[in-house]
Amino acid sequence: MRATRSSVLDSAVATAAYTLTSALGPGAVTTGGAHTVVAAPDGRLYVWGNNGNGQLGKGNTAVQTTPIVLNTITGVTAVSGGLAHTLALRWDGQLYAFGSNVNGRLGDGTTDQRTLPVHVST
Repeated sequence: MRATRSSVLDSAVATAAYTLTSALGPGAVTTGGAHTVVAAPDGRLYVWGNNGNGQLGKGNTAVQTTPIVLNTITGVTAVSGGLAHTLALRWDGQLYAFGSNVNGRLGDGTTDQRTLPVHVST
């Protein structure tokens, strides 16, 4: 990946705003029990379908009948959908999970349902 910084000192890289100048990858698609998730080549995540357990990651459990961009996570290069949960891997290796957390399947150390992406320590 190639990125550029605009008006930011080298010492402030961690808080800099970056502009993507090339694709993160070819994109990815996954389906779960009744939901679909697409990671576009630019790292945006599109979600739609059943959302009874928050597996779309949009902050609620309402069904989504058309694709929407999930603005709570960016830079996604790989996705995996389970029956009622979703995993998203970012370009920097950070793993996020959302949806049903029965038996701790999200890996966040809890069994709490997550309707927004939660970081999973790897």
